[in-house]
Amino acid sequence: MRLLLKSGAILDLEKLGFSEEHLNLYRETIRKPYGIILHVGPTGSGKTTTLYSALKEIDTPEKKIITVEDPVEYTLGGSIVQTSINPLAGYTFAKALKSFLRHDPDVMLVGEIRDLETARIAVEASLTGHLVFSTLHTNDAVSTITRLEEMGIESYLLADSLLLICAQRLVKRACSNCKTEYKPSKKEEIVIKNAGFEIDENTRLYKGLGCKMCNFTGYRGRTGIHELLKVDDEIKSMLIEKKGTDEIKHMALKKGMKTLRQDAVLKALSGITTIDEVIRVTLA
Repeated sequence: MRLLLKSGAILDLEKLGFSEEHLNLYRETIRKPYGIILHVGPTGSGKTTTLYSALKEIDTPEKKIITVEDPVEYTLGGSIVQTSINPLAGYTFAKALKSFLRHDPDVMLVGEIRDLETARIAVEASLTGHLVFSTLHTNDAVSTITRLEEMGIESYLLADSLLLICAQRLVKRACSNCKTEYKPSKKEEIVIKNAGFEIDENTRLYKGLGCKMCNFTGYRGRTGIHELLKVDDEIKSMLIEKKGTDEIKHMALKKGMKTLRQDAVLKALSGITTIDEVIRVTLA
């Protein structure tokens, strides 16, 4: 069961757990005039929260922003127009998108790309001068490309339209009140090394001992971990050449992309979360 506080304030991007590097890249991308920005991950991984925060950041009087959702989870206010789909009445994401394109919006949020028709309209909208935000249920950033191709979107269209793919998850925060540092165990050292980080005698991890503030769990609150795939010219060329997922991922890592596991380990090393959460939420 998901409980949503509809009257709650939309969080600023700084409060979502983005590293400084990721935040700079994300902010730069959401200010582009057109293209597609995708957020991927399972249900409850914070995709909608991040998208709403992005829309809040770029909402200005001169921009026309429209959302098509299932359902509208939070009321954004301002000049943003929000609408819910109604599949039983035949009002699908695809039909809503076709309708709203006639209003000539600058920015469109499509709650989820579920089928080929919605995917095609989203791609066409991005190619005709609109900035499109949407979500997909995939495990990581690179596999999203494969999923869209399997849906039936041609590689050259993905190369022309995609700007950024953000895979994300939520991890529990170590309680700041009872958090203590300790030396990693051999098993924890292996996790850190396998993620590509060095270990020395000064390496420390953190965990909450349990107190009244965290209800004796050792955790208080949650934060995001992210994997951002920037679709730059080299990645575009690889898409057009129909390179495999492994090759694209290798190139992205070579260009500095951090995997979900790497971002989570960095947060564990800085005391934001625990290595147990890293293992629970991410794949090696």
